[in-house]
Amino acid sequence: MSRIKESFFFIFVLCCSLGQGADGAYAQMKQVGTRADKYFNNYEYSKAIPLYEKASVKNDDALKKLADCYRLIKNYGEAEKAYSKLASKNPSDPLVYYYYGEALLSNNKYEEAKKQFEQYATQSPNDRKGRLYAKVCDDMKDLLIKPAIYKVYNLGEINSKGSDFCPVFYKDKNREGFVFASERIRDMVNNAENKRAPYLSLVFAKANKKKDTTLYEKWELFSQKLSGNGHYGPACFNSNFSEMFFTKVDNTVTGKRGAVSQPKLYWSKHGSGWKTPVALPFVSNDYATGHPTISKDGQYLYFSSNMPGGKGGTDIWVSKREGDTWGIPQNLGDEINTADDETFPYISQNNILYFSSNGHAGFGGLDIFASAQKDGKWSSVNNMMLPINSTSDDFGIIFNDDNSGCFSSNRTGGKGSDDLYGFALSGMITSISGKILLSNKTDDGAQNLKVSLLMDNGAMLQTASTDGFGFFKFDNLLADQNYMVRVDESDASLINQKKFYLADVKNKVVRVIVKGNG
Repeated sequence: MSRIKESFFFIFVLCCSLGQGADGAYAQMKQVGTRADKYFNNYEYSKAIPLYEKASVKNDDALKKLADCYRLIKNYGEAEKAYSKLASKNPSDPLVYYYYGEALLSNNKYEEAKKQFEQYATQSPNDRKGRLYAKVCDDMKDLLIKPAIYKVYNLGEINSKGSDFCPVFYKDKNREGFVFASERIRDMVNNAENKRAPYLSLVFAKANKKKDTTLYEKWELFSQKLSGNGHYGPACFNSNFSEMFFTKVDNTVTGKRGAVSQPKLYWSKHGSGWKTPVALPFVSNDYATGHPTISKDGQYLYFSSNMPGGKGGTDIWVSKREGDTWGIPQNLGDEINTADDETFPYISQNNILYFSSNGHAGFGGLDIFASAQKDGKWSSVNNMMLPINSTSDDFGIIFNDDNSGCFSSNRTGGKGSDDLYGFALSGMITSISGKILLSNKTDDGAQNLKVSLLMDNGAMLQTASTDGFGFFKFDNLLADQNYMVRVDESDASLINQKKFYLADVKNKVVRVIVKGNG
């Protein structure tokens, strides 16, 4: 095409565009929004973002989709900006305020986040999340100054530029280390290529012990038989490594554009090698099942699923072994599961359940929580706190012993989207305990009295109530810190008391406290 023809063509197209006027601009903008929606509905949020950026200038629905895209890819900085614009328009959708608060909380802006959660609570009074997270914002400063029980460190060279997550320990006669899910390997077995992202594979990292440190430097594909066209992982093994359970997502090839295969749980036994995997009896094309973990005795398989009958989002479920098959899954109930997502369970050797959730009060994103089972009931969950949890997604924890282990996180400073981290106790951990007495008699304990533990700068760390003998205890404290114990002098049991007594665990009175004098 000559230069003259090129210029003519350009002028002609420009004139046609100008001739379309507002109607043409509207049609073009609508086309951009339609393309963005296709990407959004197919979970390709990064591709949808630049299109929603253009459309959001004059379209509030596009602005909301833009904010949602940033939230879903965990870019909370940009999500905050987009939700801020939405909130300024006084939207009728209360979730705008909730997600705006969530972004602010993840960006450590607690006072601003509290206002958004309170607005959400006003518009959605039947949803406890608004009030719960408003309280979290109040408590967060105290949470942040608690002494860090663990030190956390990136596992270094074993991490790749892709996603690496959910390590589990593995051992056979030839090798020892851990297996984890990783995006680093292309599917060369079937010469398949995933154009969106590399396939997940199960990777083995060999443990190399040097003095008191274990390094994981070399890696290899865990099993050729357990790889191929599709995603593999995470996985878990029984106590003698003769069985493995893992998540697999098939690479669905159908005429239906954008079809997505459901994650399913598979089971394989080891003989001369890993046998052909078998789908567990409760999997379905209608819902997802994944992230398995098995109890020490091999009788209970815990996993995450959005199957019918749950509390909302994804829940933690358990299936009991029935001979050579598995029984109908049971939901773990309200103490564990919420209306949001509970996922990545891990059942420890001492039967403590660890899992990740964005429905329980935390620091933002997915936080790791713990719960113990007693008499068939799960206890209230405990946040694993900083630095194991962060404002990013923290999940896939395992314990090597009572004091150390590994987990996954997409926190800043890593090498890829998700990295593997190690953790260990950060110095000597101690506890503080004693008795509050109404007189100098050791059997005259003050019952159900509120006791607070403070740092030497006055910041409150923990609260407890005395038992029937006046006994209290605070655990998981760093030994190199100074602490103070404060008693609630306004308590009804102390109204007629001019003084009360603090005794140590050996019933020796160590201090007499005169009311009003501290």
